[in-house]
Parts: sequence; C-alpha cells; structure tokens
Amino acid sequence: MLFFKVTGDFWDALAIWIFSLGLMYMLGKPWFLKDKPQITPLRPLVLAFGFTFLGLLVPWLWPWALMAVCLLEVLLGRFIQGYPDHRRLLIFFPFIAFPWVQADGGLLGLFFRLSGARVVEEALSLLQIPVERTGVHLMLGSGASLYVEAACSGLNTLSLMLLCGGGVVYHLWGKVSWMAYGCGLLLLLPLAWVANTVRLFSVALVAHYFGEVTAATLWHGAGGVIMVLCCFVGSLGLLFLIDCLWYRFFKRRVLT
Repeated sequence: MLFFKVTGDFWDALAIWIFSLGLMYMLGKPWFLKDKPQITPLRPLVLAFGFTFLGLLVPWLWPWALMAVCLLEVLLGRFIQGYPDHRRLLIFFPFIAFPWVQADGGLLGLFFRLSGARVVEEALSLLQIPVERTGVHLMLGSGASLYVEAACSGLNTLSLMLLCGGGVVYHLWGKVSWMAYGCGLLLLLPLAWVANTVRLFSVALVAHYFGEVTAATLWHGAGGVIMVLCCFVGSLGLLFLIDCLWYRFFKRRVLT
C-alpha cells in the first residue's frame, strides 16, 4: 500500500522497475546460469532481514528498496555464473527505479523547487520580463501565475537522469574504473537539477507569451520531452568532461 500511495500509479511504478531490470540485463550481457546452484550467499540475506526490520521501524521507503536489492543479489549470487564481478554495479538500477527517491526526498525536492524558482526569476529578469516571486510562486508581468508544486520538484527528473545517465556511464566506464563510474553518477545529481530548472523556465516563458492554459496543458507535456533531451545531452557532455579531466590527471582515457 505504501508503494502504491507514494507512486500514485502502481502500474507506472512497476513498469519503471521492469525497465530498470531490462536495462540491467542488457548492460550485463552475457548472463549464464550455473550448472549447479551455489549455497545461498549469507551476507546479502542477513542484510535483507536487517533492512526489513528497519523498514518496519521507520516511515521511510529506502530500507525496503535496499531489502529488494539484497534479495535480488541473493538470487544472482546463487544462480548466475561469474557473479559478482563488474555486474554488481548493475544493482544500482533497480535500486534507483524503486520510488524511494520520490517518497523520502522531501527536503531535496524542496531545495529543487526553491532554487529552481529563484533561478527562473533571475533569468526572466534578465530578459526584462517583470516577475515577482514568493517562495515557489512566480507572478509574471503578463498576469500569468506559476506555482512550482511538489510534483514539479525535480525528483522524477533525478530518477530519470540516474537511470538514463547511469546506463550510459556504466556502458562506457563500468568495466574500466569504479572511481570514474562513481564520479559520473555523483555528477548526474546537479545535472538533474539543471534539466528540471530548464523545464520550469520554458513553462514560465510559454505562460508569459501564450497564457497559463497553454503552459498548463500543451506545453506541460512538451516540457517532459525537453527534460528527456536535457538528460540525454547533459549525460553525453558530462561523459566527455570527466574523460578530459581523467586524462589530465591520470594520463589515460576512460572512454572506449
């Protein structure tokens, strides 16, 4: 019930989680079953029980996400040949797809909303568009009003960025360097903020020039496409940036 309550649509959340498993499968190929299943790994099993107990005590969702990941690792360690190796990094994808980010990231979402509204205010002022801001509420000179609701906090963007960008990072670096892979994932966090802020800015411009109805209906959906493009282009740019820095300090490339 908590899973359904947090996501708002159980089937959408389930589809995202299945997509993450498919992404994990594609990036980790080839997978081979063991001729004879090994003894069940003890450590992830103990951790799964521990996170289950923790999930019963605290009102957060991330312990349940870690419990599911630990059980998945138990299955992989028991039945998959050659596990763990670089494939252990792939556990990241089903963990991120579980909606704990949206459920437990209230403070992070509030930061995304406040900072995004502030940047949009400054950007509109540079364009000579009159704007007044009160918290996350923007009142434009044209009379249009823009309120950055919790659903527009950017946490969905963050999850999408970590899935899409993380897949690209793993494909290029997952088998090369754990450090480069980790740095790439960390730098995806500010990139998600940028993508969501660009989306808010575009919605504000449409609301100013074409009205609130157009911004709330037609362009609100198109803003999702902009967000995906920002995720894709930003991820690629980030990869080449890290590759240049890696070469500068370690004198070798990580892009293959």
